[in-house]
This record gives sequence, C-alpha cells and structure tokens, in this order.
Amino acid sequence: MKKLFLIGLFQAIGVTIYVLLISSLLQFVDGFNPNSIFLVSVAILILLVFSSAVVGLIVFGYPIYLCLHKKIKESLFVLGFTLLFSLITIILILLIILL
Repeated sequence: MKKLFLIGLFQAIGVTIYVLLISSLLQFVDGFNPNSIFLVSVAILILLVFSSAVVGLIVFGYPIYLCLHKKIKESLFVLGFTLLFSLITIILILLIILL
C-alpha cells in the first residue's frame, strides 16, 4: 500500500511540474506580436492536445498497465492517490493565491 501511495504522490508531482512548465511557456507567449495572434492560437490549441496526452499518460498510464496485468485493486488505489494528491495541490495553490 505504501508503494502505491508513493506512486500516486510522484505522479501528482509529475503533473504539477508539467503544468508549471507549460504555464511558464504561456507567460513567454504573452509577449508575442499581436499580428501573429492566429498562429499563437493554433499553437496553443496544439499544445492543449499534446498536454492532454502527456497528462493522460502520467495519470492513467500506470493504472492501465496494472489493469492489463489483472491488478485492478492496485490500479484503483494508484489512480485514487494520484487524484487525491492532485486535489491537495489545487487546494494548496488556491490557498496561496487567496492569502
């Protein structure tokens, strides 16, 4: 159980780091020339699709692997821990913003 707990924690940390990197990239994009707004919009939509795939792999990759190896209970625990730690991260960020 402790191993599944840590896997969920590390997956949530991975998602948080990825989101921080993408947020930093979007801060950089904010300074672009307004005449290139169409290309920036296309790039952001492609980034959305790419990010969905990456975060999907981080969150659901290992649980699906466990399911394929008939470890359904462990799969649900990992997914649950990942979502729990992601929710805790969201709450902490909101608390930091509000304080």
